Amino acid sequence: KLVTVLFADVSGFTAFSENRDAEDVANLVNRLWVRADRIIQEYGGHIDKHIGDAVMALWGTDTAREDDAERAVRAALKMEETFKENALQLPIRLKVGVNSGQVLLSSIGTQGEFTAMGDTVNTASRLVNSADGGQILISHDTYELVRGIFDVQKQSPITVKGKAEPLQTYVVQRVRPRAFRLGRRGVEGVTTRMVGREAEFQVIQSALEQSIVDRRVTVVTVKGDAGLGKSRLIYEFEAWLDSYAKDFYLFKGRADEETASLPYSLIRDVFSNRFHIMDSDSQSEAREKLVQGMAAMAGLEIGEQAAFIGELLGFNFSDSMYVRGIRKDARQVRERSFGNFARFFESFTKEYGAVLLLDDIHWSDSGSLELVEYLAKLETDLPLFILCAARPSLDEIRPHWGIDFPRQEIITIKTLDLGASRALVNEILQNVSELPMELVETVAKNAEGNPFYLEELIKVLIEDGVIVKGEEVWQIMPQRLTQVRVPATLTGVLQARLDRLPATENEVLERAAVIGRTFWDAAVAAMHGSESAQMLAGGDDVGSALRALRNKELVFAHQPSTFASAQEFIFKHAILREVTYERVLKAKRKLYHRMAADWLIQQSGERIDEYLALIAQHYELAGDLTHAVEFLERAADQSMRLSAYREALSASERALGILAASEDTNPAMRARLLLIIGAAHLWLTDHTTATERFEECIALARTIHDQGLESKALARLGRIGLEQAKFEQSKNHLKESLKIAQELNDIDGIAYCLAHLGYISHYEGEYENAQKYGEESYEFARKTGDAIAQAFSLNILAMVSVNNHHFEDAYNYHLQAIEICKNAGDRYGLARAYSNLSELLRIQKRFAEAKPYTAEGIKLARELGNRYVLPIMLVNLLYSQVGLGEIREAYASVRESLQLNVEGDSTSWILFSLVGYANILMAEGKRERALEVLGLCLNHPELNSDTNRDIHLLLDDLRKVRSDDIEAGLERGKSLNLNKIVVTALGG
Repeated sequence: KLVTVLFADVSGFTAFSENRDAEDVANLVNRLWVRADRIIQEYGGHIDKHIGDAVMALWGTDTAREDDAERAVRAALKMEETFKENALQLPIRLKVGVNSGQVLLSSIGTQGEFTAMGDTVNTASRLVNSADGGQILISHDTYELVRGIFDVQKQSPITVKGKAEPLQTYVVQRVRPRAFRLGRRGVEGVTTRMVGREAEFQVIQSALEQSIVDRRVTVVTVKGDAGLGKSRLIYEFEAWLDSYAKDFYLFKGRADEETASLPYSLIRDVFSNRFHIMDSDSQSEAREKLVQGMAAMAGLEIGEQAAFIGELLGFNFSDSMYVRGIRKDARQVRERSFGNFARFFESFTKEYGAVLLLDDIHWSDSGSLELVEYLAKLETDLPLFILCAARPSLDEIRPHWGIDFPRQEIITIKTLDLGASRALVNEILQNVSELPMELVETVAKNAEGNPFYLEELIKVLIEDGVIVKGEEVWQIMPQRLTQVRVPATLTGVLQARLDRLPATENEVLERAAVIGRTFWDAAVAAMHGSESAQMLAGGDDVGSALRALRNKELVFAHQPSTFASAQEFIFKHAILREVTYERVLKAKRKLYHRMAADWLIQQSGERIDEYLALIAQHYELAGDLTHAVEFLERAADQSMRLSAYREALSASERALGILAASEDTNPAMRARLLLIIGAAHLWLTDHTTATERFEECIALARTIHDQGLESKALARLGRIGLEQAKFEQSKNHLKESLKIAQELNDIDGIAYCLAHLGYISHYEGEYENAQKYGEESYEFARKTGDAIAQAFSLNILAMVSVNNHHFEDAYNYHLQAIEICKNAGDRYGLARAYSNLSELLRIQKRFAEAKPYTAEGIKLARELGNRYVLPIMLVNLLYSQVGLGEIREAYASVRESLQLNVEGDSTSWILFSLVGYANILMAEGKRERALEVLGLCLNHPELNSDTNRDIHLLLDDLRKVRSDDIEAGLERGKSLNLNKIVVTALGG
């Protein structure tokens, strides 16, 4: 039989036992062997014998399992850990040798001992003798069976007694986090080589090599229809990486259809896999694993990185000093989290590269794909190789995926040609001694070039008795081949296989399909109804059925489970899960979906926020629309907090759709959902749709007399008006919102409205009103403890002070804002405060003092990707550069500022940049041209108060040295074309 043999021996035993009482030594060592024997048995092994201070154990003697080799290696790791823990008491270490292959099982000797014999056993014995203390040494045959499950170190071939050729061995280091591996490829445990994908594989290998050589982020996306072998390519690539010459860090994640609406679920899967974070871990346990795992990779200084990455992934770092001050600013949390992802990868890739494997990204949530796009566009010293697999449906959600990545490759895999299909049939049926060409042609042609379809066809033939498996040789029954009707489609093939399942196995598979492609035995056992309860008594029956389904390679074990109290499984293929789900009667589906939702609520505990959308989906499919809408609203709120605006839109619009179709329209919930939708569109800068949703919310809130909702929607309409420079309209909305907020004593709402009214008053030149609003908003923000709002209000007061020439007051306001922002971790506010302080100093012509603050603000803005404040800072910088005689540098600053404002389509700020351009022209002695540019700006309807102030400061300086023709130059500027001036300035 094919078995796995483990030999374990004690290293250092002889030296330890010397000069010690033999009985004491025996008692100490025996206690360790008792624990080791128990581990072997726990992992399904059979203890063959103890030989002195060694043990021989076998897997696969009674009942063969597909994961016997994996069980043996896991047992070895656990045993070695046990001996290592006792190293202080007993200075001895365990060494282990593992080999897999054919053995003869027989009774031998006068006592009739039943044991295993043959070369496989002898080789395992040789391996343990070659291992060092604390090492687990496995053969290549065992490695082939466990490839991808463990981290291994390939060894130089060794020469052992009785072997003509050197043996390739591997040292097992640890279990890999949740491998993609779904079991051995092929049919019924036959290991097959990859067929027909050699060219694609070579492209992936070359791209990785180039990424490491050039030290740049590289993305390769493998696209193809279901069943064509995308996941197989990733599997083979991961296996090839085991023997890759260069060291690297490996990260892996898979998207699921069920989790597509969960914010950042794909990236959370990556980090949970890497750092062994289980869904059943408490919040504190999850945070601790993340922090410790990141620190082990990147060093001790990862506090900020772990806090922002963990917050974005839903691990709740709200108490962190880095997050708590800005948690209300979802956009800043998101953008700073993205930056910290990049810095985390950069921190540990100075010596080694990193590989990120992402499967099924066509089902990914939007936030995770946006993060991948962010990383892909980094032009830093970062050897990060990202390999993605996706169906063509990725084009529907990301039509331009990869187009603007600096280094990317799209590999489109197509169906196998007939020759490759024949080769794959021969590969799978390698145990058939004489393979009829008729069978090869039948399978190859019917499979239509789809490898998964081809495998399933062969399994149908095995189940129909056309192919008969033997211990070593398989046989073909040609007379039965003519009687078999081969299903015409892949769905038909899968249904044919499902039709042959016993009732209990079919029932378990159907329950599992309701849960999703990934499922848990405890969840399946918890799902029961009037009919199925009689069929399945409980967990024992479920376990037996799942073992049978694993043997038929319909499902595979997924190690380790995301829930500590349950074994995790995965359907072999997404299509198989879909076909199974369609077989479930609709009435039974509803019952099972409700039970699945209830089980997830119970299991997720305090981390329920990570599953809200999935729970809502189960309730919706269960027909429990009340609970579905409730959880969708909670999911939308959670997504907004994580700045996952598209997921928030999806959840809230879905909830609205359910409400519209139900008898109970629930106007209060509908109004709340409209507010969320409007806010999401506001953050996505879709002002038109946001305005429509806020207006709907206001109308509905007034109908149901919900003044709180009405006030919030009015305030957001005011924000839109401010961003669009529609100041009169904005003021009306904000004042109406403010009145309601004051009646309700809504402190947050009052502070919000006052601050925005202050900004409008400033831009309209009503400095007295701006001062009043700024002071009031600051006091209310202090009451709420909202640091961001405080700094925002202080900025208004500083701007007003500058325009009133109260420079000392402005200076103090800016210093106070800087201190608040530093304490709160508000880097956006800090960048703004640095910029405004530098502006104050340059207005006073203190250019040398201003420049360092401007530089610091620009650095922060670039790190944060803040394209709003950066162009303003660049203009402040050019004033200092002109004042210090750095004309060439000033030109570079104004061009970048102008380009950013043109891309942002902000005419008001384009004018601000052009005034800076005029300042450079004046410094070069081109006064006539400078006056014309200033005249154009001065007469433009979108001129704001800050720009107007700067124009008059320049004109005041000019009038001090000359008075002739100034008005004439300004007059000529009225007829200039704004676009032409911009083009000229950009061209230099």
